[in-house]
Amino acid sequence: NPTSQEGKWANQKLKKYKAESKYRKATGQAPIKEVMTPTNMNDTNDLG
Repeated sequence: NPTSQEGKWANQKLKKYKAESKYRKATGQAPIKEVMTPTNMNDTNDLG
């Protein structure tokens, strides 16, 4: 578990990247960046 701010950011970035990869595989297209908000950036449950 990363405790530093940099570690938290890196973890969020990784989660977001994984979520986008999953989304691309599911839909065949890149996610729309403007729709992604900081509040649901960590929540990948809605992607299935």
